[in-house]
Amino acid sequence: MTSKALLYLDGVVRRDKYLSTLSRRIDHFKDQQSSSLTRVADNEPDGSLFDDYAVPEIHASALDSHALNRAITKSGCLIVRDFFNTKEVKDMRAYVDYSASLHNNKDSAINRYLTKPVNLNEVLKNTIEDIRVKQQKNSTYSNTAKLAGTFAQALGKNYSFFVARTPLLTEKLLHLFTNKKLKKLLSEYFENDPCLSIYKWVIRKSEPPKNIIDFHQDGAFMGDDVSSVNCWIPLTNCGKGYSVHGLDVVPVPLKHLFSKGSGVLDWTIAAHAVTERYGEAAIVTPTFRKGDAFFFDEFLMHRSQYLADSSENRYAIENWFFDSKYFPKNQIPLKW
Repeated sequence: MTSKALLYLDGVVRRDKYLSTLSRRIDHFKDQQSSSLTRVADNEPDGSLFDDYAVPEIHASALDSHALNRAITKSGCLIVRDFFNTKEVKDMRAYVDYSASLHNNKDSAINRYLTKPVNLNEVLKNTIEDIRVKQQKNSTYSNTAKLAGTFAQALGKNYSFFVARTPLLTEKLLHLFTNKKLKKLLSEYFENDPCLSIYKWVIRKSEPPKNIIDFHQDGAFMGDDVSSVNCWIPLTNCGKGYSVHGLDVVPVPLKHLFSKGSGVLDWTIAAHAVTERYGEAAIVTPTFRKGDAFFFDEFLMHRSQYLADSSENRYAIENWFFDSKYFPKNQIPLKW
C-alpha cells in the first residue's frame, strides 16, 4: 500500500482515539496561565552591528542544547544539517500531501469523517480574557478566538494547514520528534518541559511569493514574554543555489520586537528598515536541504524568499515549541 493509503486506513481505524488524545493534550493547559518571563539578557541592548553576517550551521551529530543556545544568543538562529534521514523526509512529505488531500476534497464522505475537528470551544472561552488584556499592550497579539471559525481552511492561498486539524498527524509527528530526541534537546534548552500549540504548528506546501514581501517576527502574534524556539523543517531543497524559494533571514540576535510601522501591515518590517539599521549584508538567504532543521527564536526577522522565475511549491513543516511555563495562551498550547 502507498503511504497515503496507509494514512487513510490508520485515520479511519483510530480517528476517535486520535481526537480524544489531542483533546487531552489541549485540556492540560485549559486552566493554566503563562508565568511572567523576565530574562537577564533583556536588559542588554539588541543585536550588535557585525562586519560579517552569517547563519551558523552544524551537523546533527554536533547538536546539543549548549550549541543551540550559543547560536540563538549570537545570531538568533541555527541550521542543523541532516537532522532527518531520507525515510523521515519521505514520511513527512506524505503527511503534507495527506493533509492537503483531506482538506481540499470535502465532498468525499471519508474525508468528512477524517476531518472531524477537535472541539476548541471550552479552551477558547478561557482564552478570550487573556487576549483582551494582551491586546491592550500589543495590537498585533492574535485574536485566535476569531480564527476558530477558519480552523479547517487553508492558510492564505497555499496548501498550508494546522497540524492539529489532522489529529493523526499530531501523534505521528510527536512520535517522530521524540525518537529524534528533540523533546530531550528542548527540555534542556528551556530547562522545563516543552509544549506546542494549535495555531503555531503548520504543515506547508507553499507557493512562491509573486512579489518581494516584508519581513516579520512571529513574536508579534505571541507577545514578547514567551520562551520559544521554532524548528522549521524544509522537505524540499530550497534557498540559495536552488530554484525553489527558501527564506531570507536577518541573523541578528534581538530581544524585543523590531520597530513597527515600516511595513505594509502593522506587524511587518520593510527591507529598507532592516538595511538602514544593519546594512545590506544583514539580509541572508541560506541554502536549505531537505532533512535539515532550522531553529530560530520568536524575534528573528525572516520572510519567504522571492524568486522571479520560480513556480515550484515548497514543502515544509513549521513547529513552534514553547517552554511549558512561558507560553502564548492565545496560540492554544498543547501538551507534548
